[in-house]
Amino acid sequence: ADLHTLRNGIVMVIEYKKKKKVGNEKRLQVAYQTMPSRPQAIYIVGTNTIMRVAVNAMIALAAVFAKSKVIGRIQFASLEKVEEDVAENAVPEKFGVDKKIETSDWVKERLDNFPRMDLPALTLNMCLNYNISP
Repeated sequence: ADLHTLRNGIVMVIEYKKKKKVGNEKRLQVAYQTMPSRPQAIYIVGTNTIMRVAVNAMIALAAVFAKSKVIGRIQFASLEKVEEDVAENAVPEKFGVDKKIETSDWVKERLDNFPRMDLPALTLNMCLNYNISP
């Protein structure tokens, strides 16, 4: 995560739809759990009454292990409520906002903003000493 995200946190929107699994769900879960994210709000949209009851039961179970501050940030919301609370530049294109920059450009921009450490360049001797391929 970058400095902005580490300081200010993120807002997560979980859209519930019945659809076929894509196959990368486990990888996404591992990535989310390893990334320091500091969730400021967690919105769950598109649920029906039965799903809300099931999610509330899971939240009650998770409350035993998670901080109450994080549990308190989970809320069911309509898409309109999320659009009110979330900055327009953070809303995905599929919800009718202007086209975003390409993901690769966004990643490059974020990496360019990381502070640079003043380290010596990697030399062939260093690679040989640490058994690293140059």
